[in-house]
Amino acid sequence: KEDQLGDERMSPTTLAVFPLAYQGKEERFASLGFGLSEMMIVDLGQARGIRLVERVRIDVLLSEIHFGASQAVDPKTAPRFGRILTAGKIVSGSYNLSPDQTLRIDIAFMDVVKGRNPEATSQSDLLENLFKLEKDIVFDLIKKLGITLTRAEREKIQAVPTRNLQA
Repeated sequence: KEDQLGDERMSPTTLAVFPLAYQGKEERFASLGFGLSEMMIVDLGQARGIRLVERVRIDVLLSEIHFGASQAVDPKTAPRFGRILTAGKIVSGSYNLSPDQTLRIDIAFMDVVKGRNPEATSQSDLLENLFKLEKDIVFDLIKKLGITLTRAEREKIQAVPTRNLQA
Protein backbone atom coordinates (compact mmCIF):
# COMPACT_ATOMS: atom_id res chain seq x y z
CA LYS A 1 0.00 0.00 0.00
CA GLU A 2 3.00 2.29 -0.18
CA ASP A 3 1.66 3.96 -3.34
CA GLN A 4 -1.20 5.31 -1.20
CA LEU A 5 1.24 7.20 1.01
CA GLY A 6 1.05 10.80 -0.07
CA ASP A 7 3.89 13.27 -0.29
CA GLU A 8 1.99 15.60 2.07
CA ARG A 9 3.11 13.38 4.97
CA MET A 10 6.77 14.10 4.20
CA SER A 11 8.51 17.07 5.73
CA PRO A 12 11.40 18.74 3.91
CA THR A 13 13.20 19.01 7.26
CA THR A 14 12.80 15.33 8.18
CA LEU A 15 16.01 13.47 7.45
CA ALA A 16 16.73 9.74 7.23
CA VAL A 17 20.41 8.79 7.50
CA PHE A 18 21.17 5.34 6.15
CA PRO A 19 24.27 3.34 7.08
CA LEU A 20 27.15 3.96 4.71
CA ALA A 21 28.15 1.03 2.52
CA TYR A 22 31.73 -0.21 2.69
CA GLN A 23 33.35 -0.68 -0.72
CA GLY A 24 36.53 -2.36 0.49
CA LYS A 25 37.54 -5.88 1.40
CA GLU A 26 39.06 -5.58 4.88
CA GLU A 27 36.42 -6.88 7.28
CA ARG A 28 37.74 -4.79 10.16
CA PHE A 29 36.43 -1.64 8.45
CA ALA A 30 33.02 -3.03 7.50
CA SER A 31 31.22 -1.75 10.61
CA LEU A 32 32.60 1.76 10.21
CA GLY A 33 29.62 2.67 8.00
CA PHE A 34 27.20 2.14 10.87
CA GLY A 35 29.46 4.12 13.18
CA LEU A 36 29.78 7.02 10.75
CA SER A 37 26.05 7.22 10.16
CA GLU A 38 25.42 7.08 13.91
CA MET A 39 27.88 9.94 14.51
CA MET A 40 26.15 11.93 11.77
CA ILE A 41 22.75 11.30 13.37
CA VAL A 42 23.99 12.46 16.78
CA ASP A 43 25.54 15.62 15.32
CA LEU A 44 22.59 16.45 13.07
CA GLY A 45 20.33 16.01 16.10
CA GLN A 46 22.01 19.02 17.71
CA ALA A 47 20.52 21.38 15.12
CA ARG A 48 17.05 22.67 15.77
CA GLY A 49 14.99 22.53 12.66
CA ILE A 50 16.08 19.02 11.71
CA ARG A 51 13.85 16.11 12.55
CA LEU A 52 15.57 12.75 12.26
CA VAL A 53 13.92 9.45 11.43
CA GLU A 54 14.48 7.02 14.27
CA ARG A 55 17.23 4.51 13.57
CA VAL A 56 14.90 1.65 14.51
CA ARG A 57 12.47 2.62 11.75
CA ILE A 58 15.26 2.65 9.18
CA ASP A 59 16.57 -0.72 10.36
CA VAL A 60 13.09 -2.24 10.19
CA LEU A 61 12.61 -0.91 6.67
CA LEU A 62 15.97 -2.27 5.53
CA SER A 63 15.21 -5.66 7.02
CA GLU A 64 11.66 -5.75 5.75
CA ILE A 65 12.57 -5.28 2.13
CA HIS A 66 15.77 -7.32 2.33
CA PHE A 67 17.78 -4.30 1.49
CA GLY A 68 20.52 -4.97 4.00
CA ALA A 69 22.56 -6.96 1.51
CA SER A 70 23.58 -3.86 -0.43
CA GLN A 71 23.41 -1.32 2.40
CA ALA A 72 22.91 1.47 -0.13
CA VAL A 73 20.00 3.52 -1.33
CA ASP A 74 19.54 3.73 -5.06
CA PRO A 75 18.40 7.24 -6.05
CA LYS A 76 15.63 5.61 -8.09
CA THR A 77 14.12 4.12 -4.93
CA ALA A 78 14.66 7.13 -2.65
CA PRO A 79 11.10 8.48 -3.12
CA ARG A 80 9.71 5.09 -2.08
CA PHE A 81 11.81 4.97 1.09
CA GLY A 82 11.05 8.61 1.83
CA ARG A 83 7.32 8.01 1.66
CA ILE A 84 7.48 4.95 3.88
CA LEU A 85 9.64 6.73 6.46
CA THR A 86 7.94 10.15 5.96
CA ALA A 87 11.40 11.60 5.33
CA GLY A 88 11.72 14.52 2.98
CA LYS A 89 15.46 14.00 2.65
CA ILE A 90 17.63 10.88 2.62
CA VAL A 91 21.35 10.72 3.26
CA SER A 92 23.21 7.65 2.08
CA GLY A 93 26.57 6.83 0.68
CA SER A 94 29.63 4.68 0.69
CA TYR A 95 33.20 4.71 1.89
CA ASN A 96 36.50 3.06 1.22
CA LEU A 97 39.98 3.07 2.67
CA SER A 98 43.02 3.15 0.41
CA PRO A 99 46.29 1.38 1.22
CA ASP A 100 47.80 4.68 2.39
CA GLN A 101 45.00 4.94 5.03
CA THR A 102 43.08 7.65 3.18
CA LEU A 103 39.38 7.41 3.94
CA ARG A 104 37.08 8.49 1.10
CA ILE A 105 33.41 9.06 1.84
CA ASP A 106 30.85 9.59 -0.92
CA ILE A 107 27.57 11.08 0.32
CA ALA A 108 24.32 11.36 -1.62
CA PHE A 109 21.79 13.86 -0.29
CA MET A 110 18.45 13.11 -1.91
CA ASP A 111 15.48 15.46 -1.78
CA VAL A 112 12.48 13.15 -1.81
CA VAL A 113 9.89 15.94 -1.64
CA LYS A 114 11.21 17.73 -4.72
CA GLY A 115 12.31 14.54 -6.46
CA ARG A 116 15.91 15.71 -6.79
CA ASN A 117 18.83 13.32 -6.62
CA PRO A 118 21.95 15.44 -6.77
CA GLU A 119 25.29 13.88 -7.54
CA ALA A 120 27.18 12.43 -4.65
CA THR A 121 29.79 14.62 -3.02
CA SER A 122 33.09 13.15 -1.95
CA GLN A 123 35.37 14.03 0.91
CA SER A 124 38.57 12.33 1.90
CA ASP A 125 41.25 12.56 4.54
CA LEU A 126 43.53 10.28 6.46
CA LEU A 127 41.77 7.74 8.66
CA GLU A 128 43.31 9.39 11.71
CA ASN A 129 41.22 12.49 10.83
CA LEU A 130 37.96 10.51 10.79
CA PHE A 131 36.23 12.76 13.31
CA LYS A 132 37.11 15.95 11.43
CA LEU A 133 35.93 14.37 8.19
CA GLU A 134 32.59 13.40 9.73
CA LYS A 135 32.10 16.94 11.10
CA ASP A 136 32.84 18.42 7.66
CA ILE A 137 30.16 16.18 6.13
CA VAL A 138 27.62 17.16 8.80
CA PHE A 139 28.23 20.89 8.35
CA ASP A 140 27.90 20.45 4.58
CA LEU A 141 24.55 18.67 5.01
CA ILE A 142 23.30 21.40 7.36
CA LYS A 143 24.31 24.03 4.82
CA LYS A 144 22.45 22.13 2.06
CA LEU A 145 19.37 22.06 4.30
CA GLY A 146 19.58 25.86 4.56
CA ILE A 147 19.75 25.81 8.34
CA THR A 148 21.60 28.52 10.24
CA LEU A 149 23.12 27.19 13.43
CA THR A 150 23.34 29.05 16.69
CA ARG A 151 26.75 29.34 18.31
CA ALA A 152 25.74 26.74 20.90
CA GLU A 153 24.57 24.29 18.23
CA ARG A 154 27.78 24.75 16.24
CA GLU A 155 29.89 24.16 19.36
CA LYS A 156 27.95 20.99 20.26
CA ILE A 157 28.43 19.61 16.77
CA GLN A 158 32.14 20.51 16.71
CA ALA A 159 32.77 18.71 20.00
CA VAL A 160 34.74 15.49 19.53
CA PRO A 161 34.07 13.10 22.42
CA THR A 162 37.26 11.10 21.85
CA ARG A 163 40.41 11.08 19.75
CA ASN A 164 40.63 7.30 20.00
CA LEU A 165 39.68 5.68 16.68
CA GLN A 166 39.12 2.35 18.43
CA ALA A 167 36.32 3.93 20.46
